[in-house]
Amino acid sequence: MALLLVAYVGVLSVVWASALSTRQYQVLATIIVSLVALLAAVAWFVAGSGLARRVRVGGVVGLVGLVLAGALMFRLDVTGDLRPVLRYRFAAAPTPVLEPELGPDIRRFISTPGDSPQFLGPNRDGSMRVRLDPDWDTLPPEELWRREVGAGWGSFAAVGRVAITQEQRGDEEALIAYTVDTGEIVWAHDYPARYGSIIAGVGPRATPTIWGDTVWAMGGTGVLSAVELLTGNPRWSKNVIEDQGGRLQEWGKSSSPLIYEDLVIVSGGWGGPTLVAYDRMTGEFRWRVDAGRPDYASPLLATIAGREQIVIFNAASISAHDPSTGDLLWTTPWPPGQPTVAQPLVLGDLLLASSGYGRGAKLFGVSRRGKRFEVTTLWESPRLKAKFAHFVQYEGFVYGLDDGVLTCIDPSSGERVWKGGRYGHGQLLVSAGLLLIQAENGSLVLVEATPDEHRELHRRPVLDGKTWNVPALVGDVLLLRNDREAVALRLARRTR
Repeated sequence: MALLLVAYVGVLSVVWASALSTRQYQVLATIIVSLVALLAAVAWFVAGSGLARRVRVGGVVGLVGLVLAGALMFRLDVTGDLRPVLRYRFAAAPTPVLEPELGPDIRRFISTPGDSPQFLGPNRDGSMRVRLDPDWDTLPPEELWRREVGAGWGSFAAVGRVAITQEQRGDEEALIAYTVDTGEIVWAHDYPARYGSIIAGVGPRATPTIWGDTVWAMGGTGVLSAVELLTGNPRWSKNVIEDQGGRLQEWGKSSSPLIYEDLVIVSGGWGGPTLVAYDRMTGEFRWRVDAGRPDYASPLLATIAGREQIVIFNAASISAHDPSTGDLLWTTPWPPGQPTVAQPLVLGDLLLASSGYGRGAKLFGVSRRGKRFEVTTLWESPRLKAKFAHFVQYEGFVYGLDDGVLTCIDPSSGERVWKGGRYGHGQLLVSAGLLLIQAENGSLVLVEATPDEHRELHRRPVLDGKTWNVPALVGDVLLLRNDREAVALRLARRTR
Protein backbone atom coordinates (compact mmCIF):
# COMPACT_ATOMS: atom_id res chain seq x y z
CA MET A 1 0.00 0.00 0.00
CA ALA A 2 2.85 2.35 0.82
CA LEU A 3 4.42 1.58 -2.56
CA LEU A 4 1.11 2.43 -4.27
CA LEU A 5 0.93 5.75 -2.42
CA VAL A 6 4.50 6.64 -3.38
CA ALA A 7 3.79 5.76 -7.04
CA TYR A 8 0.60 7.85 -6.99
CA VAL A 9 2.36 10.92 -5.60
CA GLY A 10 5.24 10.44 -8.02
CA VAL A 11 3.01 10.25 -11.09
CA LEU A 12 1.06 13.35 -10.03
CA SER A 13 4.32 15.23 -9.48
CA VAL A 14 5.37 14.44 -13.03
CA VAL A 15 1.97 15.48 -14.41
CA TRP A 16 1.98 18.87 -12.71
CA ALA A 17 5.67 19.55 -13.30
CA SER A 18 5.31 19.09 -17.06
CA ALA A 19 5.67 22.36 -18.95
CA LEU A 20 4.36 20.73 -22.12
CA SER A 21 0.87 20.08 -20.79
CA THR A 22 -2.01 22.55 -20.47
CA ARG A 23 -3.87 22.97 -17.20
CA GLN A 24 -6.93 21.15 -18.62
CA TYR A 25 -4.87 18.10 -19.53
CA GLN A 26 -3.16 18.17 -16.14
CA VAL A 27 -6.58 18.11 -14.46
CA LEU A 28 -7.79 15.28 -16.71
CA ALA A 29 -4.60 13.30 -16.08
CA THR A 30 -5.03 13.81 -12.32
CA ILE A 31 -8.60 12.47 -12.46
CA ILE A 32 -7.53 9.41 -14.48
CA VAL A 33 -4.51 8.68 -12.26
CA SER A 34 -6.66 9.10 -9.13
CA LEU A 35 -9.31 6.69 -10.41
CA VAL A 36 -6.66 4.11 -11.35
CA ALA A 37 -5.05 4.51 -7.92
CA LEU A 38 -8.42 4.10 -6.20
CA LEU A 39 -9.17 0.91 -8.15
CA ALA A 40 -5.68 -0.41 -7.32
CA ALA A 41 -6.23 0.39 -3.64
CA VAL A 42 -9.56 -1.44 -3.65
CA ALA A 43 -7.96 -4.44 -5.40
CA TRP A 44 -5.21 -4.49 -2.77
CA PHE A 45 -7.76 -4.21 0.02
CA VAL A 46 -9.78 -7.13 -1.34
CA ALA A 47 -6.97 -9.44 -2.50
CA GLY A 48 -3.79 -8.43 -0.75
CA SER A 49 -4.53 -6.83 2.61
CA GLY A 50 -4.87 -10.14 4.50
CA LEU A 51 -7.78 -8.78 6.53
CA ALA A 52 -10.68 -10.97 7.61
CA ARG A 53 -13.26 -11.70 4.89
CA ARG A 54 -16.04 -9.90 6.76
CA VAL A 55 -13.87 -6.80 7.08
CA ARG A 56 -13.09 -6.79 3.37
CA VAL A 57 -16.74 -7.36 2.36
CA GLY A 58 -17.88 -4.69 4.79
CA GLY A 59 -15.30 -2.24 3.45
CA VAL A 60 -16.38 -2.75 -0.17
CA VAL A 61 -20.07 -2.49 0.73
CA GLY A 62 -19.35 0.67 2.71
CA LEU A 63 -17.43 2.21 -0.20
CA VAL A 64 -20.25 1.40 -2.65
CA GLY A 65 -22.78 2.85 -0.23
CA LEU A 66 -20.71 6.00 0.18
CA VAL A 67 -20.52 6.45 -3.60
CA LEU A 68 -24.26 5.92 -4.01
CA ALA A 69 -25.06 8.31 -1.17
CA GLY A 70 -22.77 10.91 -2.72
CA ALA A 71 -24.47 10.50 -6.10
CA LEU A 72 -27.87 10.99 -4.45
CA MET A 73 -26.82 14.04 -2.43
CA PHE A 74 -24.53 15.83 -4.87
CA ARG A 75 -24.39 16.63 -8.57
CA LEU A 76 -21.19 16.97 -10.57
CA ASP A 77 -20.18 20.34 -11.99
CA VAL A 78 -16.91 21.39 -13.65
CA THR A 79 -14.84 24.54 -13.93
CA GLY A 80 -13.34 25.87 -17.15
CA ASP A 81 -10.22 23.81 -16.40
CA LEU A 82 -12.45 20.69 -16.19
CA ARG A 83 -11.85 20.47 -12.45
CA PRO A 84 -14.78 18.54 -10.90
CA VAL A 85 -16.86 20.36 -8.29
CA LEU A 86 -19.61 18.77 -6.20
CA ARG A 87 -22.81 20.78 -5.73
CA TYR A 88 -25.48 19.89 -3.19
CA ARG A 89 -28.23 18.35 -5.30
CA PHE A 90 -31.13 19.59 -3.16
CA ALA A 91 -30.09 23.22 -2.90
CA ALA A 92 -32.99 25.49 -3.77
CA ALA A 93 -32.90 26.33 -7.46
CA PRO A 94 -33.81 29.84 -8.59
CA THR A 95 -37.50 30.17 -9.35
CA PRO A 96 -37.70 33.60 -10.96
CA VAL A 97 -41.10 35.02 -11.77
CA LEU A 98 -41.90 35.31 -15.46
CA GLU A 99 -44.80 37.75 -15.14
CA PRO A 100 -43.92 41.28 -16.28
CA GLU A 101 -43.52 43.69 -13.39
CA LEU A 102 -43.98 46.80 -15.58
CA GLY A 103 -46.46 47.65 -18.29
CA PRO A 104 -45.57 46.83 -21.91
CA ASP A 105 -44.96 50.48 -22.83
CA ILE A 106 -41.18 50.94 -22.82
CA ARG A 107 -41.02 53.76 -25.34
CA ARG A 108 -39.22 55.81 -22.70
CA PHE A 109 -36.22 53.47 -23.06
CA ILE A 110 -34.75 55.43 -25.93
CA SER A 111 -31.39 54.62 -27.46
CA THR A 112 -28.33 56.26 -25.92
CA PRO A 113 -24.64 56.59 -26.93
CA GLY A 114 -23.76 54.01 -24.28
CA ASP A 115 -25.80 51.20 -25.84
CA SER A 116 -24.46 47.66 -25.95
CA PRO A 117 -26.92 46.16 -28.45
CA GLN A 118 -25.10 42.91 -29.20
CA PHE A 119 -22.50 40.37 -28.12
CA LEU A 120 -19.26 41.98 -26.84
CA GLY A 121 -20.58 45.51 -27.26
CA PRO A 122 -21.23 47.82 -30.22
CA ASN A 123 -18.39 46.45 -32.40
CA ARG A 124 -18.26 42.84 -31.17
CA ASP A 125 -14.71 43.38 -29.93
CA GLY A 126 -15.20 43.91 -26.17
CA SER A 127 -14.15 47.55 -26.47
CA MET A 128 -16.25 50.28 -24.83
CA ARG A 129 -15.84 54.06 -24.75
CA VAL A 130 -16.89 55.02 -21.21
CA ARG A 131 -14.25 56.83 -19.14
CA LEU A 132 -14.50 55.14 -15.76
CA ASP A 133 -12.96 56.33 -12.51
CA PRO A 134 -10.44 53.71 -11.29
CA ASP A 135 -10.59 54.85 -7.63
CA TRP A 136 -13.00 52.29 -6.22
CA ASP A 137 -11.82 53.02 -2.67
CA THR A 138 -13.29 56.51 -2.81
CA LEU A 139 -16.03 55.82 -5.38
CA PRO A 140 -16.95 52.13 -5.08
CA PRO A 141 -19.38 50.43 -7.48
CA GLU A 142 -22.98 51.03 -6.43
CA GLU A 143 -25.24 47.99 -6.53
CA LEU A 144 -28.50 48.99 -8.25
CA TRP A 145 -30.21 45.61 -8.10
CA ARG A 146 -29.65 41.90 -7.73
CA ARG A 147 -32.06 39.10 -8.60
CA GLU A 148 -32.30 35.41 -9.34
CA VAL A 149 -32.40 34.46 -13.01
CA GLY A 150 -32.87 31.27 -14.96
CA ALA A 151 -29.85 29.28 -16.12
CA GLY A 152 -27.99 30.61 -19.14
CA TRP A 153 -24.47 31.46 -20.28
CA GLY A 154 -24.99 34.42 -22.59
CA SER A 155 -24.76 38.10 -21.80
CA PHE A 156 -27.13 41.07 -21.84
CA ALA A 157 -27.85 43.16 -24.93
CA ALA A 158 -29.01 46.65 -23.96
CA VAL A 159 -30.47 49.68 -25.69
CA GLY A 160 -31.41 52.78 -23.72
CA ARG A 161 -32.53 51.56 -20.32
CA VAL A 162 -33.71 48.07 -21.24
CA ALA A 163 -31.48 44.97 -21.16
CA ILE A 164 -32.37 41.59 -22.65
CA THR A 165 -30.91 38.16 -21.94
CA GLN A 166 -31.79 34.48 -22.42
CA GLU A 167 -32.65 32.10 -19.59
CA GLN A 168 -33.78 28.53 -19.03
CA ARG A 169 -37.12 28.32 -17.21
CA GLY A 170 -37.84 24.63 -16.62
CA ASP A 171 -38.42 23.04 -20.01
CA GLU A 172 -38.67 26.40 -21.79
CA GLU A 173 -36.12 28.90 -23.00
CA ALA A 174 -37.05 32.52 -22.44
CA LEU A 175 -36.04 35.90 -23.78
CA ILE A 176 -36.50 38.35 -20.91
CA ALA A 177 -36.30 42.15 -20.90
CA TYR A 178 -35.23 43.90 -17.68
CA THR A 179 -34.90 47.57 -16.84
CA VAL A 180 -31.24 48.53 -16.55
CA ASP A 181 -31.74 50.71 -13.47
CA THR A 182 -34.15 48.60 -11.39
CA GLY A 183 -34.01 45.02 -12.71
CA GLU A 184 -37.79 44.84 -13.12
CA ILE A 185 -39.11 42.51 -15.82
CA VAL A 186 -40.62 44.42 -18.73
CA TRP A 187 -41.68 41.39 -20.77
CA ALA A 188 -40.86 37.72 -21.27
CA HIS A 189 -41.12 35.52 -24.36
CA ASP A 190 -40.72 31.76 -23.87
CA TYR A 191 -40.95 28.62 -26.00
CA PRO A 192 -40.32 24.86 -25.46
CA ALA A 193 -36.58 24.07 -25.69
CA ARG A 194 -33.89 22.83 -23.33
CA TYR A 195 -30.18 22.14 -23.71
CA GLY A 196 -28.03 20.76 -20.91
CA SER A 197 -24.91 18.73 -20.14
CA ILE A 198 -22.68 18.14 -17.11
CA ILE A 199 -19.71 20.06 -18.52
CA ALA A 200 -21.47 22.81 -20.49
CA GLY A 201 -24.29 23.39 -18.02
CA VAL A 202 -27.99 23.99 -18.67
CA GLY A 203 -29.55 26.75 -20.73
CA PRO A 204 -29.04 29.00 -23.76
CA ARG A 205 -25.50 30.23 -24.40
CA ALA A 206 -25.77 33.08 -26.92
CA THR A 207 -26.35 36.82 -26.44
CA PRO A 208 -29.39 38.49 -28.08
CA THR A 209 -29.01 41.22 -30.70
CA ILE A 210 -31.11 44.41 -30.75
CA TRP A 211 -31.59 46.36 -33.97
CA GLY A 212 -34.28 49.00 -34.41
CA ASP A 213 -37.54 47.72 -32.93
CA THR A 214 -36.64 44.01 -32.98
CA VAL A 215 -34.65 41.53 -30.89
CA TRP A 216 -33.10 38.34 -32.32
CA ALA A 217 -31.74 35.46 -30.27
CA MET A 218 -30.52 31.92 -30.84
CA GLY A 219 -31.25 29.38 -28.13
CA GLY A 220 -29.14 26.47 -27.00
CA THR A 221 -30.88 23.98 -29.30
CA GLY A 222 -30.70 26.18 -32.41
CA VAL A 223 -34.03 28.02 -32.24
CA LEU A 224 -33.64 31.46 -33.85
CA SER A 225 -36.33 33.89 -32.69
CA ALA A 226 -37.29 37.44 -33.62
CA VAL A 227 -39.50 39.42 -31.20
CA GLU A 228 -40.71 43.01 -30.88
CA LEU A 229 -38.50 45.16 -28.67
CA LEU A 230 -41.41 47.05 -27.10
CA THR A 231 -43.58 44.06 -26.17
CA GLY A 232 -41.70 40.77 -26.63
CA ASN A 233 -44.41 39.64 -29.03
CA PRO A 234 -43.04 37.10 -31.54
CA ARG A 235 -42.41 38.05 -35.16
CA TRP A 236 -41.05 34.70 -36.37
CA SER A 237 -39.08 31.68 -35.20
CA LYS A 238 -37.40 28.62 -36.66
CA ASN A 239 -34.99 25.91 -35.59
CA VAL A 240 -31.89 26.44 -37.73
CA ILE A 241 -30.66 22.88 -37.21
CA GLU A 242 -33.93 21.38 -38.45
CA ASP A 243 -34.32 23.98 -41.20
CA GLN A 244 -30.83 23.65 -42.66
CA GLY A 245 -29.81 20.11 -41.72
CA GLY A 246 -26.91 18.91 -39.59
CA ARG A 247 -26.92 18.19 -35.88
CA LEU A 248 -26.56 20.14 -32.66
CA GLN A 249 -22.99 20.77 -31.52
CA GLU A 250 -21.78 18.87 -28.47
CA TRP A 251 -21.88 21.97 -26.26
CA GLY A 252 -25.02 23.50 -27.78
CA LYS A 253 -25.54 26.48 -30.08
CA SER A 254 -23.71 29.65 -29.02
CA SER A 255 -24.03 31.77 -32.17
CA SER A 256 -25.07 35.33 -31.33
CA PRO A 257 -27.05 36.71 -34.31
CA LEU A 258 -25.39 39.26 -36.58
CA ILE A 259 -27.52 41.88 -38.36
CA TYR A 260 -26.43 43.13 -41.77
CA GLU A 261 -28.83 45.41 -43.65
CA ASP A 262 -32.00 43.29 -44.11
CA LEU A 263 -30.38 40.01 -43.00
CA VAL A 264 -29.88 38.14 -39.74
CA ILE A 265 -26.90 35.78 -39.93
CA VAL A 266 -25.93 32.85 -37.68
CA SER A 267 -23.85 29.69 -37.92
CA GLY A 268 -25.36 26.25 -38.46
CA GLY A 269 -24.93 22.91 -36.75
CA TRP A 270 -22.34 20.21 -37.33
CA GLY A 271 -22.86 18.91 -40.84
CA GLY A 272 -24.89 22.02 -41.66
CA PRO A 273 -23.96 25.40 -43.12
CA THR A 274 -21.00 27.45 -41.98
CA LEU A 275 -23.30 30.46 -42.11
CA VAL A 276 -26.98 30.89 -42.90
CA ALA A 277 -28.86 34.15 -43.54
CA TYR A 278 -32.56 34.89 -43.15
CA ASP A 279 -34.61 37.98 -43.86
CA ARG A 280 -34.47 39.73 -40.52
CA MET A 281 -38.13 40.78 -40.51
CA THR A 282 -39.85 37.77 -42.09
CA GLY A 283 -37.52 34.83 -41.40
CA GLU A 284 -37.45 33.93 -45.10
CA PHE A 285 -34.33 31.95 -46.06
CA ARG A 286 -31.85 34.05 -48.09
CA TRP A 287 -28.53 32.23 -48.41
CA ARG A 288 -26.25 29.62 -46.88
CA VAL A 289 -22.58 28.73 -47.28
CA ASP A 290 -20.65 25.54 -46.56
CA ALA A 291 -17.02 26.44 -45.93
CA GLY A 292 -16.15 23.84 -43.32
CA ARG A 293 -17.66 22.56 -40.09
CA PRO A 294 -19.12 25.35 -37.94
CA ASP A 295 -18.20 25.49 -34.27
CA TYR A 296 -18.94 27.85 -31.36
CA ALA A 297 -17.81 31.35 -32.38
CA SER A 298 -20.24 34.00 -33.64
CA PRO A 299 -20.00 35.80 -37.00
CA LEU A 300 -18.50 39.28 -36.99
CA LEU A 301 -18.64 42.10 -39.52
CA ALA A 302 -15.43 43.92 -40.40
CA THR A 303 -13.73 45.87 -43.16
CA ILE A 304 -10.45 44.15 -44.01
CA ALA A 305 -8.20 44.98 -46.97
CA GLY A 306 -10.73 47.60 -48.05
CA ARG A 307 -13.66 45.15 -48.30
CA GLU A 308 -16.60 44.70 -45.94
CA GLN A 309 -16.89 41.02 -44.97
CA ILE A 310 -18.26 38.57 -42.45
CA VAL A 311 -15.60 36.56 -40.62
CA ILE A 312 -16.41 33.26 -38.92
CA PHE A 313 -14.11 31.04 -36.84
CA ASN A 314 -14.92 27.45 -37.85
CA ALA A 315 -13.83 24.14 -36.36
CA ALA A 316 -10.82 23.79 -38.70
CA SER A 317 -10.64 27.10 -40.55
CA ILE A 318 -11.33 30.81 -40.50
CA SER A 319 -13.33 32.06 -43.46
CA ALA A 320 -14.63 35.41 -44.72
CA HIS A 321 -17.75 35.96 -46.82
CA ASP A 322 -19.58 38.59 -48.80
CA PRO A 323 -22.25 39.87 -46.39
CA SER A 324 -24.96 40.16 -49.06
CA THR A 325 -24.54 36.78 -50.75
CA GLY A 326 -22.37 34.63 -48.48
CA ASP A 327 -19.85 34.10 -51.30
CA LEU A 328 -16.46 32.94 -50.01
CA LEU A 329 -13.83 35.70 -50.10
CA TRP A 330 -10.98 33.83 -48.40
CA THR A 331 -10.27 30.99 -46.00
CA THR A 332 -7.28 29.81 -44.00
CA PRO A 333 -6.83 26.57 -42.03
CA TRP A 334 -6.87 26.23 -38.26
CA PRO A 335 -5.64 23.15 -36.33
CA PRO A 336 -8.68 20.87 -35.85
CA GLY A 337 -9.67 18.71 -32.91
CA GLN A 338 -10.48 21.25 -30.19
CA PRO A 339 -13.39 23.72 -29.83
CA THR A 340 -13.01 27.19 -31.35
CA VAL A 341 -14.94 29.65 -29.21
CA ALA A 342 -13.17 32.97 -28.63
CA GLN A 343 -13.94 35.70 -31.15
CA PRO A 344 -11.10 36.64 -33.53
CA LEU A 345 -9.87 40.22 -33.20
CA VAL A 346 -9.59 42.47 -36.25
CA LEU A 347 -6.54 44.76 -36.16
CA GLY A 348 -6.79 46.78 -39.36
CA ASP A 349 -5.87 44.36 -42.15
CA LEU A 350 -4.70 41.81 -39.60
CA LEU A 351 -6.72 39.12 -37.84
CA LEU A 352 -5.73 37.59 -34.50
CA ALA A 353 -7.30 34.25 -33.55
CA SER A 354 -6.75 31.96 -30.59
CA SER A 355 -8.08 28.74 -29.07
CA GLY A 356 -7.31 26.65 -25.99
CA TYR A 357 -6.05 23.15 -25.15
CA GLY A 358 -2.52 24.08 -26.16
CA ARG A 359 -3.36 25.53 -29.58
CA GLY A 360 -2.37 29.16 -28.90
CA ALA A 361 -2.71 32.15 -31.21
CA LYS A 362 -1.99 33.07 -34.82
CA LEU A 363 -1.84 36.44 -36.52
CA PHE A 364 -2.97 36.52 -40.14
CA GLY A 365 -2.32 39.26 -42.66
CA VAL A 366 -5.05 39.76 -45.28
CA SER A 367 -4.32 41.55 -48.56
CA ARG A 368 -6.11 41.88 -51.89
CA ARG A 369 -5.12 41.94 -55.53
CA GLY A 370 -8.16 42.89 -57.52
CA LYS A 371 -10.90 40.51 -56.44
CA ARG A 372 -8.48 37.94 -55.06
CA PHE A 373 -7.57 37.86 -51.35
CA GLU A 374 -4.32 36.50 -49.97
CA VAL A 375 -3.92 35.34 -46.37
CA THR A 376 -0.50 35.00 -44.76
CA THR A 377 0.34 33.62 -41.32
CA LEU A 378 2.61 36.26 -39.77
CA TRP A 379 3.34 34.46 -36.52
CA GLU A 380 2.19 31.63 -34.25
CA SER A 381 2.52 31.65 -30.48
CA PRO A 382 1.49 29.50 -27.48
CA ARG A 383 1.40 32.61 -25.30
CA LEU A 384 -2.34 33.26 -25.67
CA LYS A 385 -4.52 30.17 -25.37
CA ALA A 386 -8.04 31.59 -25.21
CA LYS A 387 -10.26 28.62 -24.44
CA PHE A 388 -13.49 30.62 -24.44
CA ALA A 389 -12.40 33.93 -22.89
CA HIS A 390 -12.57 36.65 -25.53
CA PHE A 391 -9.54 38.93 -25.74
CA VAL A 392 -9.35 42.68 -26.35
CA GLN A 393 -6.89 45.28 -27.64
CA TYR A 394 -6.04 48.70 -26.32
CA GLU A 395 -3.49 51.17 -27.72
CA GLY A 396 -1.58 48.59 -29.71
CA PHE A 397 -1.48 45.74 -27.17
CA VAL A 398 -3.72 42.71 -26.73
CA TYR A 399 -4.99 41.48 -23.35
CA GLY A 400 -6.52 38.07 -22.76
CA LEU A 401 -6.74 35.07 -20.45
CA ASP A 402 -4.09 32.52 -21.34
CA ASP A 403 -5.55 29.34 -19.81
CA GLY A 404 -6.99 31.53 -17.05
CA VAL A 405 -4.00 33.83 -16.45
CA LEU A 406 -4.15 37.43 -17.67
CA THR A 407 -1.59 38.06 -20.39
CA CYS A 408 -0.47 41.07 -22.38
CA ILE A 409 1.02 40.38 -25.80
CA ASP A 410 2.51 42.55 -28.51
CA PRO A 411 0.49 41.70 -31.65
CA SER A 412 3.28 42.94 -33.93
CA SER A 413 5.50 40.05 -32.87
CA GLY A 414 3.41 37.70 -30.74
CA GLU A 415 5.81 38.18 -27.84
CA ARG A 416 4.49 38.15 -24.30
CA VAL A 417 4.91 41.52 -22.55
CA TRP A 418 3.77 40.31 -19.15
CA LYS A 419 1.65 37.63 -17.49
CA GLY A 420 0.04 37.75 -14.06
CA GLY A 421 -3.18 37.28 -12.14
CA ARG A 422 -5.13 34.03 -12.28
CA TYR A 423 -8.80 34.77 -13.03
CA GLY A 424 -9.89 31.37 -14.32
CA HIS A 425 -11.94 31.04 -17.48
CA GLY A 426 -13.79 34.30 -17.01
CA GLN A 427 -14.41 37.17 -19.44
CA LEU A 428 -13.24 40.75 -19.90
CA LEU A 429 -14.04 44.11 -21.46
CA VAL A 430 -11.80 47.12 -21.99
CA SER A 431 -12.96 50.70 -21.56
CA ALA A 432 -10.69 53.75 -21.83
CA GLY A 433 -7.59 52.09 -20.41
CA LEU A 434 -9.26 49.84 -17.83
CA LEU A 435 -9.88 46.10 -18.03
CA LEU A 436 -13.11 44.96 -16.39
CA ILE A 437 -12.58 41.27 -15.65
CA GLN A 438 -15.39 38.98 -14.57
CA ALA A 439 -13.40 36.15 -12.97
CA GLU A 440 -14.65 32.58 -13.20
CA ASN A 441 -15.28 32.52 -9.44
CA GLY A 442 -17.67 35.51 -9.70
CA SER A 443 -15.28 38.26 -8.58
CA LEU A 444 -15.14 41.56 -10.45
CA VAL A 445 -11.56 42.75 -11.00
CA LEU A 446 -10.30 46.10 -12.28
CA VAL A 447 -6.90 45.99 -14.01
CA GLU A 448 -5.05 48.78 -15.75
CA ALA A 449 -4.64 48.17 -19.49
CA THR A 450 -0.94 48.97 -19.73
CA PRO A 451 2.03 47.12 -21.23
CA ASP A 452 4.21 48.26 -18.31
CA GLU A 453 3.19 45.49 -15.88
CA HIS A 454 0.25 43.56 -14.49
CA ARG A 455 -1.40 46.17 -12.31
CA GLU A 456 -4.52 44.96 -10.49
CA LEU A 457 -6.32 47.94 -9.02
CA HIS A 458 -9.34 46.42 -7.27
CA ARG A 459 -11.09 43.11 -6.72
CA ARG A 460 -14.61 42.64 -5.34
CA PRO A 461 -16.77 39.55 -4.87
CA VAL A 462 -20.01 40.03 -6.83
CA LEU A 463 -21.46 36.67 -7.90
CA ASP A 464 -21.30 33.29 -6.24
CA GLY A 465 -20.25 30.25 -8.24
CA LYS A 466 -19.04 29.51 -11.75
CA THR A 467 -19.32 32.58 -13.97
CA TRP A 468 -18.60 32.20 -17.69
CA ASN A 469 -20.87 35.00 -18.97
CA VAL A 470 -19.51 38.10 -20.70
CA PRO A 471 -20.14 41.38 -18.80
CA ALA A 472 -22.15 44.12 -20.53
CA LEU A 473 -21.38 47.80 -19.95
CA VAL A 474 -24.34 50.10 -20.65
CA GLY A 475 -23.19 53.66 -20.15
CA ASP A 476 -21.90 53.59 -16.59
CA VAL A 477 -23.92 50.50 -15.55
CA LEU A 478 -22.18 47.13 -15.58
CA LEU A 479 -24.51 44.15 -16.00
CA LEU A 480 -23.17 40.83 -14.71
CA ARG A 481 -24.76 37.39 -14.57
CA ASN A 482 -24.13 33.67 -14.32
CA ASP A 483 -26.50 30.71 -14.40
CA ARG A 484 -28.26 31.68 -11.15
CA GLU A 485 -28.11 35.41 -10.51
CA ALA A 486 -27.81 38.81 -12.20
CA VAL A 487 -26.40 42.04 -10.75
CA ALA A 488 -26.27 45.65 -11.96
CA LEU A 489 -23.50 47.95 -10.70
CA ARG A 490 -23.20 51.67 -11.36
CA LEU A 491 -19.56 52.63 -11.88
CA ALA A 492 -18.29 56.13 -11.28
CA ARG A 493 -17.27 58.06 -14.38
CA ARG A 494 -13.97 59.89 -14.63
CA THR A 495 -14.53 63.64 -14.36
CA ARG A 496 -11.10 64.82 -15.47
